[in-house]
Amino acid sequence: MQNKAFSKILIIFIVVFLGGLLILFYFLGSKNSKTEPTTLLEQQTTFTIITIQDETADWQTYKNEEYGFEMKYPNNWHVELSNYQIEFRNMSIEEIKNFSDGLPPIERIELQIKTWYSSLAEWEDEFEEQMVLMKEAGFGDALIEKEEITVGGLSGYKIVVSFSQDESSKAYVGIFKEGKLYEFNQLEPIECYSGNCGTFSQILSTFRFLE
Repeated sequence: MQNKAFSKILIIFIVVFLGGLLILFYFLGSKNSKTEPTTLLEQQTTFTIITIQDETADWQTYKNEEYGFEMKYPNNWHVELSNYQIEFRNMSIEEIKNFSDGLPPIERIELQIKTWYSSLAEWEDEFEEQMVLMKEAGFGDALIEKEEITVGGLSGYKIVVSFSQDESSKAYVGIFKEGKLYEFNQLEPIECYSGNCGTFSQILSTFRFLE
């Protein structure tokens, strides 16, 4: 009887033990099979396309085959040629003559092609000489400022001459190529003498040499 009772207890123990192992294995297996949810942080990049309108796109084109260059100017402007000078003007001579309401609002931009300079440096030196002569003539002291500028793919200079007597300033842009000095400046209005007016800069930006 004791052996039977012991056998039953042993069997129950084995069954409980095996059942516990099965439960443990099941629990561990379930835990390992579970995949932790993965959170993917997606960075959304927004590209804003800014369209810059080229205001010179529909301008007229002036082409000079003799000196091998072209440049654009506003559609309502006029071109006048005189020897080595090319003048771009917002009013024709007839419009200026017939203007009766005070002074006409003239805008004039000039390009001079000078063949008597041997280099850009010679052109710069002439400004110094002119300022000395003007001071001797009673125009007061003058300050000359120079900055590098690129026009038509060539490096040149923008020279601004400021006069102490009337606090005015005048800007000249020059580039040199194959024995020719290309000098740009704004003739009118007076508030654009410094070369900071938009049309002057826009016309300069369209200048290029013909291939």
